[in-house]
Amino acid sequence: KYNVKTNLTSKFNVYNFLTAVALIHELGYKTEDILKYSEDVKPPKGRCETFKVNGGYAIVDYAHTPDAVLKVVTAYNELKTNKVITLVGCGGDRDPLKRPIMGDIATKLSDYVIFTEDNPRTEDPHKIMDDILNGVKKNNYEVIYDRPMAIKKGIDMMEKGDILLLLGKGHEDYQIIGHTKHHLDDSEEVLKWHKEA
Repeated sequence: KYNVKTNLTSKFNVYNFLTAVALIHELGYKTEDILKYSEDVKPPKGRCETFKVNGGYAIVDYAHTPDAVLKVVTAYNELKTNKVITLVGCGGDRDPLKRPIMGDIATKLSDYVIFTEDNPRTEDPHKIMDDILNGVKKNNYEVIYDRPMAIKKGIDMMEKGDILLLLGKGHEDYQIIGHTKHHLDDSEEVLKWHKEA
């Protein structure tokens, strides 16, 4: 048995960490030597990237499929001490069948949801949102199309112990509207609005 401290959060990252330790051990390294570096391990950009905000945590993650959203929201429900607020959207010109499923999962498992734009591309954002909302059965959400404003709203509504999940874009530092890429980085937005809070 070992006591281990890392910067990784959620159960699935514990499994990832254990897998990495096992693989490195198989390469001939002693477990004790591997674990010396456990606190140096940080998640890659946009993969459960964690920021302390307003007495809680904002998490930026690339989850953009029903299965990924299910896993991330479930994992952070296990860690929450107050509410889980989820911000999520769906990309345009991509599989429309997943949209109502993601809307249902987000509202079913979160205390509150802010639906927003992901990469609308050449598709009408209102059509994308209609598809998402077709799967929603609970009244615990709002729609804010402008993603930076949606992030600001999520941060503004956070209370002590809340977890804000910013899903879908992760490491991406752009948003595709029409055929044009615009600079947009969820992590930068968190830091921007947090500083002004």
